[in-house]
Amino acid sequence: HSIWNDTTINKYGKHLEDHLDWSKFCIQAPSSATFLAKNGCSNIDFFITSVNVDRLIRHTSTDPFVNLYSGAPTRGHVPVILDINTNPHTRDVPTKKFDLDSMDWATW
Repeated sequence: HSIWNDTTINKYGKHLEDHLDWSKFCIQAPSSATFLAKNGCSNIDFFITSVNVDRLIRHTSTDPFVNLYSGAPTRGHVPVILDINTNPHTRDVPTKKFDLDSMDWATW
C-alpha cells in the first residue's frame, strides 16, 4: 500500500487502512524495499506504533546488506530498523523565558 511506500494496493492493505484507528496509531515504513527479488522488490514490512511512540521515532530504514534468508537464494527480506529516541528530553532545547537576575525588581 502507498501508506507504507509500496506501489501495490491490495485488499489486505485497504482493510488495514480502513480499520486502523489513526487517532491512536501510525505506520512507520522505510522508503527503501524490504523484500528483494530478481523479478521485483517491494516494501511489505513496516511497524504499527502508537502515536506516543511515533513522536520519538527519528528514522526508519533498512539494511540491504543483511539478508534474513526468508526465501529462495535469489530473494528475501532485509531487516527494518526503527531508530527511537530513548531519551526524549534531549530533543528539547530549553528556552530561557525570564532572566530573573536582570529584572528591575524595585520598579516591578
